[in-house]
Amino acid sequence: MTARLLSKIKVQALVKLANAHGDHATVLKKGDESAGEIILITAKNGQNIGLYTYIMDVNGHHIWQEKFIQDIDKVNKIEDWVLKRKNIDPDIWVIELDIADDERLGVLLDSLS
Repeated sequence: MTARLLSKIKVQALVKLANAHGDHATVLKKGDESAGEIILITAKNGQNIGLYTYIMDVNGHHIWQEKFIQDIDKVNKIEDWVLKRKNIDPDIWVIELDIADDERLGVLLDSLS
């Protein structure tokens, strides 16, 4: 059995990496420190643009899965989805990442996969 990084460590790493690259990451909700699901809300210039979850793929590797992109005509879609997840699983982590450059999002996400 391979050792797994704690959710708390993954979240701290994501926040530090984002801030080091000039972006801004905020923990909106702290979850279970050892195994809480991690949800990432991405924003650009303060406007939510997408939502990702950190899941295990069929090969047993953790990956970031894009759940959806914010629809302009459905501005509360992300907030509604996160609220439902919080009600189902109180152990989740919710992180908001505000980025200036879309290409850096891939670099940040790849660094934690």
